[in-house]
Amino acid sequence: MNKKIITITSVLFISVLFAFTYIPENKPVEEKAISIEKAIKEGIVSAEFQGTGTYSGDAINLEIKSLIPVDTIIRIEAGRRLTSDDTTLQDILIVRELELFLAAYETKKLNLFGFCCQAHNGAPKWDSYFKVGFMEDSSFITLARFLTDVNLPISVMQSAIWVLSDNNPLNSIHNDNEKDRGKMKGLFNLLASLKGIEYEYPWYTLKYQTDTTRAFSGKATRMFAEVDYTLNHQSNVDLFIKDANDLLVKKIFMNRHQHRGDYTYRFTLDVANMPKGKYHLRLYADNQLKILKTFEL
Repeated sequence: MNKKIITITSVLFISVLFAFTYIPENKPVEEKAISIEKAIKEGIVSAEFQGTGTYSGDAINLEIKSLIPVDTIIRIEAGRRLTSDDTTLQDILIVRELELFLAAYETKKLNLFGFCCQAHNGAPKWDSYFKVGFMEDSSFITLARFLTDVNLPISVMQSAIWVLSDNNPLNSIHNDNEKDRGKMKGLFNLLASLKGIEYEYPWYTLKYQTDTTRAFSGKATRMFAEVDYTLNHQSNVDLFIKDANDLLVKKIFMNRHQHRGDYTYRFTLDVANMPKGKYHLRLYADNQLKILKTFEL
């Protein structure tokens, strides 16, 4: 009797153990993506990174080949910095993350979405080559993921990268599309946080001269400004610009009669021939200084 009880108990124990450990044949096995850097180092894939002739957007042609007899998933991470073989040309920061399925011994060719991240180096060409490089710090990863999630112009994304990589001012980011104002506020707020500076939505932005020898010329050509002010009573208003030596540079408008109320005045200024340096925008109402703002070219 005791022997029979022991046998039944053993059978039950084995059945329960089997129930908890058995994996049905049709249950999918979770596949984990491998970083492209690790895959190259471990001989899982070979990869060639070549320029496409642009430095913003689909900037890299990738040819990747599986070197092993099993399927793999390769991750090309947002925030990865591809290093240029030519140190006079800019590295490329990958912004749009990609997971790529590679069958055994398969070769694929595709574009990678990224941006130059050394503003004062030359722009890569179609015959420029890059190494797999390294992962940038968390601030670049955060910015890359933000830019992936928002639909902003390529030029805005590129300028945002340079604000972080080269310490360009927030005012160097210009967007012509007024409908993007909310997205731009989010971008400026994020960049200010990443750089550890006080956030204030820029009252002016700059456009820069195109330079065929490098991606970013640093030479401002146009200024786009927006000035908010309030008048407590009807006034004669003057708006003008002076340089650091208090010399008059530009009259925006003078002796304009305006009623009491809140105003937003937008203007565009050609600054191509203005020397680099600091300038002061001043608004007077009935000869009383109401606003003093500083900008730098």
